Amino acid sequence: MASHAVSLDQLLASGRVRYGGSVQPRGRGSLRTPSNWGYAEVAGRFVELCAGGSSANLTVAAGLVQDAQRQREPSAWICPAGSSFHAPDLADSGVDLDALAVVRAPDMPVALRAADELLRSGAFGMLVLDGVESRSLSMAAQVRLANLAQQHDAAFLCLCREPVVGSLASLRLQTFFRRASSPPGEDGHPLFEYGFEAVKDRRRGRRWTWTETCVGPPGM
Repeated sequence: MASHAVSLDQLLASGRVRYGGSVQPRGRGSLRTPSNWGYAEVAGRFVELCAGGSSANLTVAAGLVQDAQRQREPSAWICPAGSSFHAPDLADSGVDLDALAVVRAPDMPVALRAADELLRSGAFGMLVLDGVESRSLSMAAQVRLANLAQQHDAAFLCLCREPVVGSLASLRLQTFFRRASSPPGEDGHPLFEYGFEAVKDRRRGRRWTWTETCVGPPGM
């Protein structure tokens, strides 16, 4: 019987093989939020940020870019047609726009070629691909980009409304923005929560959540 050699990177990207430390014993409760949530948690991984109702995709992604910049990791944001990217929003979140490479692509095929070239260069520690549709990424593209992210220890973030079909993502985050159950702050402004639920995590094998509280503008 003929045998076909398959690289370890391909097996890891497919999800059929995982490092032993990523397997969680059965029977335990849900995991708590990682104590080091930030760039270190997503480096080397293919990550999906999926909008759930009121989305916090941009807010969560901006926080990761900001953390990468604090660690002097160059970051890039690829915006195909239909992207929701708005530079002032990122600046308000603390992102240094002067240190952020922005690629405007006319369509998704061009955006994917840009993502391939930027990851392959090894020059970027964080790459955000905005405006991803559920069928935007072929299996071949996913394997290639996931392998490049792992090879160069770079975070590859896809911002999408729905999960990518046949996704090989190592981590899928369902983001949310909602009114907090706690009473208003001292100034009377309402409090809101934003964050995500990790609905797929090949490193930990269980769901977990991350939430931050913020003050909403008057009148909300």
